[in-house]
Amino acid sequence: MGQRSQMYIKFESEKEKILIANYYQWNYGERMISRAKYVIEYIKNAYDTFYKEGNFHFWYENKDTIRKLKRLLDVNFDMQDIVLSQDIIEEFKEEADDNCKFNDYVFYGQDNNDGQFYLYVMNNGSLKYTFTDYNCNDRLTAHQYMEDYNAEDREICEENTTYIEENAQLLSNSEWAEFLDDNYSSLYKRRSTPAEEAVFKLSMLWGDYLRSKKSYKGILYSDFLSKIPDDKAANIIRNKSRWCNESSDINKLFQEMAEELIDESFEIDILKEVELCDVCKPSIEPLKFASGLTSKTPAEQLILYNKLLKKTSSSANRKIITDTSECAVLFSIDSRGNPLITLKLYGEKFGKLKGKPEMVELTPFERYELYDLANEYCKNHYSMSLPSRC
Repeated sequence: MGQRSQMYIKFESEKEKILIANYYQWNYGERMISRAKYVIEYIKNAYDTFYKEGNFHFWYENKDTIRKLKRLLDVNFDMQDIVLSQDIIEEFKEEADDNCKFNDYVFYGQDNNDGQFYLYVMNNGSLKYTFTDYNCNDRLTAHQYMEDYNAEDREICEENTTYIEENAQLLSNSEWAEFLDDNYSSLYKRRSTPAEEAVFKLSMLWGDYLRSKKSYKGILYSDFLSKIPDDKAANIIRNKSRWCNESSDINKLFQEMAEELIDESFEIDILKEVELCDVCKPSIEPLKFASGLTSKTPAEQLILYNKLLKKTSSSANRKIITDTSECAVLFSIDSRGNPLITLKLYGEKFGKLKGKPEMVELTPFERYELYDLANEYCKNHYSMSLPSRC
């Protein structure tokens, strides 16, 4: 079974609790004293060397420091020996059931033959300690802890026991009780990652926008988002949340996400949606077409016109074309080989914009695809090619 014991170090911290809890299968008597002495010496040297002017907590709030101290406790520098400890806190998180209390498991529920060691490290450099008997009921000084061992064992570690008592103060009963009964929930309650928190916040904003009267490019968010199935909405939110961190502006992220969704809904799938009119005849200088773009059926043509309208910067992009007679599409290729699409709008709903050309803002992909489409059209119908794109 081994000589079972535990060593605990708690640190004063305003952020969250910091606790080391190591379980040992072979650590007792002068071995326990040796480990306690050297960890006290290591911590004291760090304070005396670098942090006498203050801010000692910067050192022990560093996760690398805590990892080093956990490993340092495993080393017996006097015997030049290492005993691998088990992390009691990690065991609690992995093995304890929901009804098991952290303090009961970590401090009171450990098998023990040779007592425990407690060390409390404060930001002002003060160190307080206690050993316990194997029942873990009584506070003991370093010398008292060794009283149950033989004279030879006590003599071997006399220098270490003296060092401990001269460099650390014995914890009072109330201080030890506070150590044992403190609230350590921050150590074992799983904290949400920024991405997980973003999923929740973006989901709440999705609900808010479903009830709002806000719009983008004339599209009510409530109308648009309500048409997205729940499972697809969940995937959209999860994908957006993956890129979130602690400093992310969630409101801004949601606004960008919603606008991107609306913009994407008006992207043109050129190969499926766009055709050149049969009467679309190119002129030579500058190269233009006598007519514009269309789709296979009037219904598809209406969808295309509204997609084109939403891609203009005009205030008209907040309106909806309900009849193909309300819009004329003019298509041309400029001298640099760039496809240009211009809309002319008709009808009372467009007011001052009626008949005024509105330029469609195309993406690079749309421009390349339209150029290839127009070039193929010219080859098939007029046995000519368009000028190369600059």
